Amino acid sequence: MSKGGTSKVNLVKVTLLLLLALFVVTICTFVYKVFHPSSLWYLGFLAACLVVTWLVVGFRLRRSVDGGQATQIVVVYILLYMVLIYLLGLITGFLRNGYSLEPLMIVYNVLPVAGVTLLTELWRYALVKRIGNHKMTLVGVMLAFSVLTILVGLQTYRLGAPLEIFEMVGRLVLGGIAMNVMLTFVSYKSDWRPAVTYALIMAIYPIVAPIIPDLGPFIYSILAILLPTLLLMRFNEFFVTKRPIPGRHKRSGQILATAPIMVGLVVVVVLVSGVFRYWAMAIGSDSMRPGINTGDVVIIDKTYGAARDIQLGSVVAFRHDGKIVTHRLVETKNSVSGLQIQTKGDNNSANDAWVVREDDLVGVVRWKIPLIGWPTIWLDRAL
Repeated sequence: MSKGGTSKVNLVKVTLLLLLALFVVTICTFVYKVFHPSSLWYLGFLAACLVVTWLVVGFRLRRSVDGGQATQIVVVYILLYMVLIYLLGLITGFLRNGYSLEPLMIVYNVLPVAGVTLLTELWRYALVKRIGNHKMTLVGVMLAFSVLTILVGLQTYRLGAPLEIFEMVGRLVLGGIAMNVMLTFVSYKSDWRPAVTYALIMAIYPIVAPIIPDLGPFIYSILAILLPTLLLMRFNEFFVTKRPIPGRHKRSGQILATAPIMVGLVVVVVLVSGVFRYWAMAIGSDSMRPGINTGDVVIIDKTYGAARDIQLGSVVAFRHDGKIVTHRLVETKNSVSGLQIQTKGDNNSANDAWVVREDDLVGVVRWKIPLIGWPTIWLDRAL
């Protein structure tokens, strides 16, 4: 018997299972090219790994006392991470989600990713619970899952582009190692819940979020390493020193304290995304002074009814020359090609030199928030 009462036979079995898995992933990724992070082939492979592990060394889902508290730690850290990146997004800007947000497409996109993530974490848990206190095998599991993540994730990068190579090294390689070390450690010390919670949220949120902060590969690479590293340090403190998380009344106070921030972030995401009825946009010129100035943010109502029913004198947002312009509606008239809308900036001496078509209308400006759009304007001008 080895340390902790785990048989050497089990350690050998776990090692052989991981080596066989690495061999299969390498062949299926680079030779047959059927494995990528959300492929059904990879999903089936992970399911087979879990079944084989259950048959060879056994597998049983168990909840530990520490598992629930560790899951709470994961949720708190992810919330803080979300707060950070979306606050940074107010400065750097946001990108529209490349995934479709239609309900059926969300299900179609989420299911394979969720399946791969869940099976990966359950398989990780099944393996680490059979190695006892054998630290070298634990390190081997960490390395094996890191290599699996890197091998499969390579298919999403174009290695010929320098920026892609930089992002691959930062987010996939270094970030993947940090993530797998943390997830393996917490699965080993507690149960499957904290690892599953972390992996599912981080995998699914980019698919369902209307907008994603445009932080660039450098910042995202740092965060991909920093978040799991901080969690690993917190877990080490929690499991080794047994320092408890705050009591119930303290946690309730923390939740109440952070609730306004979270509500504010949700409102920002809703407004900036442009997916819902209201859309927030920073003003980049003085053409509407003195009512609307550079750096102000206007809230645009995209559900304004028929264009012909918009009252004269309303400030409207419309597309022109690849940009969104907010000017005052001064005249509408019918033509053979449809309704024509004449606009004018309050700070301009003449009407706009173009006519706005009904199809180019975005919405009607309802409210203004002074000055808060300046960070976006500064960044846009700097780039």
